[in-house]
Amino acid sequence: MDKTVDFFNCKKKRRIRESFNLKAKRIIMSVVVGLNMLSLSVLALNNSIVQELILALATNVRETKNIEFAVTDVTKLYPVLNSTSYIVAKEDTNVEIKQENVNKEETNNVEFDGSAVDVFSFNKNETSNLKISYTSNYQKAMLYGITITNYADKTDIDYEKIMNKELNLSRKVDKILLYSTHTSETFVNSEGYKFGYTGTMRCKDPKYNMLSVANVLSQTLTSKNFNVIFDTTPHDYTSYDNAYTNSAQTIKNQLNKNGKFGLTIDLHRDAYGDLYDGPTVNINGKEVAQIMIVVGIGTEGYENLYWETNLAIAMKIMKIGEEMYPGLFRPILIRESRYNQHYNEGSILTEIGNTGNTHEEVFYAVSCLGNILDKVFK
Repeated sequence: MDKTVDFFNCKKKRRIRESFNLKAKRIIMSVVVGLNMLSLSVLALNNSIVQELILALATNVRETKNIEFAVTDVTKLYPVLNSTSYIVAKEDTNVEIKQENVNKEETNNVEFDGSAVDVFSFNKNETSNLKISYTSNYQKAMLYGITITNYADKTDIDYEKIMNKELNLSRKVDKILLYSTHTSETFVNSEGYKFGYTGTMRCKDPKYNMLSVANVLSQTLTSKNFNVIFDTTPHDYTSYDNAYTNSAQTIKNQLNKNGKFGLTIDLHRDAYGDLYDGPTVNINGKEVAQIMIVVGIGTEGYENLYWETNLAIAMKIMKIGEEMYPGLFRPILIRESRYNQHYNEGSILTEIGNTGNTHEEVFYAVSCLGNILDKVFK
């Protein structure tokens, strides 16, 4: 028996199989027993628990709600996805590069030029037309030409009030912090960027992982006279599971050193659908990876007092972004987590592209993001 779900509001419906094959069950059994996490009696009834866990781990947004055991204890279940179902596969928590016969002489290391997306149309949408609907998994809100998928239990959010919140962000006063919690995330090889990576597109080389993406965004913002702090600290090279703990320390260090930031951006790449799926939008004749902004509103006991401001910034970015570059953004995602967004008022997590995108496509995406922030900040 299959259960069909709309996975984080991506366009493709996915199925989660109620019954797993024998091999998957053996993997689950060995991991669970080995970690001494669940009793055998629970294991016999844990199909629904495993499904929820797989959904939680099927994206780079690793935090989730309603799971009593720690996500860090079940990293071996991190899924590799295909087009028909969620397949459980073993994954090493240590990021070890597997070279793939790359000819280094063919690798393009020239500085990326994102000027192709500097030309854009700007069609303001000042009509709210708020519409709210529900599925079995989430609340969907549409207003001012943007879409929000709210997976949290909190459904009384005043989206119009938050959209109209005055931000008063100024590039002269408000610094921007760029960092990457899942630093080793990367993309498929392309004609211009050839390198070694693990099976789930992870790489330690900063020329090719999320530090390279953050670097393009940093250069774009700096060229527009933003005060950018780009922290290149790797957070998941020794253990993917401790990445958020490690990046929390980086944020606290930067706050102690520089004071409050107008905006902190945690750059990720997503992992949904087929591993080689890389959705794009055509902008000025260039294929550009899509962007999704994730906002964590916290939970009882793990509050995020800044979630409304963070959501307001996310909504402003997406509204202006859709006016400048229609189709660039996937719906904003709200989750009952924090993602370290509770340390600084003005924090977002961005999923820049998917595993199947190329560096050129994601570099264009953050070039667009830089142009959008140029309109958000005064």
